[in-house]
Amino acid sequence: MIVKPHVKNYLEYHGLTEGDFLACEVCGKGGIIPDGIEIHHIVYRSHGGTDDPENTIALCCGNVSCHKKAHNGELSKEFLRSCKK
Repeated sequence: MIVKPHVKNYLEYHGLTEGDFLACEVCGKGGIIPDGIEIHHIVYRSHGGTDDPENTIALCCGNVSCHKKAHNGELSKEFLRSCKK
């Protein structure tokens, strides 16, 4: 699997490796990347956000997930920043 720069930066910053079990920083649901957890840009790159760990957060993914809620605008950027670990 090719690891995207923002995912690589997130994992290195937190001392993790590909395949490690991660918890969603919002709800605590766990999984591995990309099967249960995705690394989300808080400020999208298209809006000037960076791939730096300070701008990324681990979110659960799936049909009803924190990642989907973040993309739908149900979780604000301010809320996501407050959840960062």
